[in-house]
Formats: sequence, C-alpha cells, structure tokens
Amino acid sequence: TLAAPEAELRRAITAFTDNMIPPDLLEVTVKNAGRALKWVIKNGAEFEEPRGHEIRLHPALPTTVWGRIRPGGSHDAADFGNKRLALRLESLIKEKGGSIRYATKCIKLLTNDNGEVRGAVAQGNNGRFNIKARGVVLCSGGYERNNEMLLKYVGPRADEILRYGGPGCTGDGFRLCAELGAYLRSMNHVGFSHYYPADAYWQENLLGAYLEDAGKQGIIVNRDGARFFDESLGQRLLGSYMTKTTIFKKGWIIIDHLLYSIPNVKAKVETAREFGGTVHTADTLGELAVKAGIGPRLALTVGEFNEAVAEGKTPELEVPRAKTANRIFTPPFYAIPFVPGIVATYGGFLVNPKAQVLDWDKRPIPGLYAAGLSMEGSLSGGVENPEGAYCGCLSAGLIFGMLAAESVASA
Repeated sequence: TLAAPEAELRRAITAFTDNMIPPDLLEVTVKNAGRALKWVIKNGAEFEEPRGHEIRLHPALPTTVWGRIRPGGSHDAADFGNKRLALRLESLIKEKGGSIRYATKCIKLLTNDNGEVRGAVAQGNNGRFNIKARGVVLCSGGYERNNEMLLKYVGPRADEILRYGGPGCTGDGFRLCAELGAYLRSMNHVGFSHYYPADAYWQENLLGAYLEDAGKQGIIVNRDGARFFDESLGQRLLGSYMTKTTIFKKGWIIIDHLLYSIPNVKAKVETAREFGGTVHTADTLGELAVKAGIGPRLALTVGEFNEAVAEGKTPELEVPRAKTANRIFTPPFYAIPFVPGIVATYGGFLVNPKAQVLDWDKRPIPGLYAAGLSMEGSLSGGVENPEGAYCGCLSAGLIFGMLAAESVASA
C-alpha cells in the first residue's frame, strides 16, 4: 500500500516487475508514495482499511458488474469512493479558478519553434479551438479501445476480446506524440481477465460479472471438450494465452454441484444468470456436452482428470494442473461459456522522475508530461507476470500526476 514503509514498497514493486522497473523511477515512486497519499487524504479521500493498509476508497464499490454500477443502477458508482473523490477534486479545481472541458477531444499538440510543447488543439461541440499552456500533462489512459494497437502490441485475437475500460481509452495520447518521437515502453503489457460470460459480447450489463472463482475451482475446456491450459495459473495467463494464439477464442468452465455450492462460486454464477449470462446444467456429462455444444470428449476429459486428482497426479497430466484440483462428480453439472477480456493496457510513455515524457534518445520533450495509464509502461516489467507486471495504475496517476503538476509549476 502507499502508506507502507519505503523498503517494503521497494521490495514489492521490484518483485511485481521482475526487477525491470527503471531504478530512478522505482526510487521516485517509493519516496513519494506516502506524500501523495497524504495529499489526497488532505483533499477529501477517505479509506476503509487501517492506516498503513489503505487500498479501497470509502465507501468501496461492493460489485464490479456494470448492470449494477451503471448510472441509475442499484449500486450507482457515483455514490461510491472513486467517483465521490473525483467530484470532490473537480470542485477544488473550480474553486481555484480552473476549468474542465467535457465532451472535448485533443486533436493535436502545439509546439513552438524550439520543439517545446505549449498547448493543444481541441475539438468541442462548437468546433476547434487552441489551448495555450506552459505544459501539457497526458492522462489519456491506455489503448484497450483501439483495435489496431491491440493487434499490433498484444496478439492476433486481441481485437476480438471484451474490454471493461472507459470509452476514452483509445490510445489517442500515443497518437498525438508520434511525431514528437516519444519513447514507448512495455506496450504488450495488459491486464487480462478471461472469465467473462460469453454473452457479455452483446449484453453490456454482464461486463464485470467475472467468473474467476468458478474457473479456479473447476476445469476449462475447448469446443472439443479437452483441457488446454493449467487453470491454476490464473486468469491473467489464461487470458494472455487465449488472446495471443489463433486457436482459442472461447472456452467453457466445467464444475459440479459441490463446487457450485461454494458461496463465492455460487454468487458469481448466479450474478451472471441474473444479467442474462448462459449457464448450461445437466445430470450427466454427456447431456451437458450436447446442451453446451461441446464435443463428446468432455466425459473422458473429466474422467481422466478425476482419476489424476484421486491419485495426486494432476501435474503429470498432458495438460498439467499444478494446484487447487477438485474432482467433478456430483450432479448436476454446469458448463459456462466464457471469453477473454481485458481490463486495461499497462504500456506507455517512458518518463523521468519529474514525469517528463522522454524521446527515443531518452531526452525530455520540453513541456510534455504524463501520469497514470499513459505512462504505466515506465513502471512495468517482466514477461507474462501473473501479478500484472506493474505497480498500480491508480498510484501511478496519483504520484506522477503530483510530480507532473509540480514540474509544470516550477518550469
């Protein structure tokens, strides 16, 4: 957490990024985490956890399912921590004479004859206009809504995956800086969540109705009814595998009634059902395969898996299962179709400790700064890291947003 001792933060970030985070950015992060946390608390943030373990803003969202947290939903996100803090900070900006332009798109960065960024061209409802400024801070998010960039950086099926991110994460910030020669780092790092109900493709309310608890307890199979991945490796690696190959676009989670009865599993399955997600049930595996459109090999796959679980030999299966292996033998049986999803992209601009965006020669681009997901690539590392290979996009927004503001003010 941001309030943890510097040594603890340093160890955690080093581990999560496989020691690939630039040393100067590691140090500026751990040195300023506590200061940034104090600043946001001073300006109205409240946290639920005890001091030193602040993670969730109070009151925390009790669910991530869009059908509940959307405007007017039973758990409208506007009533909870993140949105309440954003509204509080917005009011402070206005109190200090600042202004916020909504429904406004940045078209181009303005530079002077010396190549210094000195504003932007914006597009609003009434046409284009120029904004002149001492500096520009890019907080434009990632590129999960940009199909071209997903195919380029992530994999051959990446344009087909579900996205549970803001509509503004279109990679525009990276496009704006292409002619300036901005350095991009770790652009292939993304946060996968592969347990989306397949129906979420056309039913927006199902976004966020994750089925990871069912996937961890049961097995996953392809259309032929065969296992194709070690489920115990987790959703990030499975999502990555499915997205970066040309074979698997869809899979099925298979559980029995005992596994379904686990409270967390039942809650997630029933939430998916509530918002229109498909859940097939049957008293035999053969009948289940027919209902779900899975090949007849399903019964053989489950039988082989159950035998390996009983003998403690799941690591020896053709597709190994390293841990958390349960037999699937108590009817009724369940098959839940799922597809890969992506929460956010973690690549972005390389910055220095002053939050200045660097060019390909690693020199600061004068007047250009970045914070949050736009520069998350600066803080990421590792290869297919199950922890996500980054040290927190919200903390990157808070810490480097503060550093960028201070840099602009002192320029």
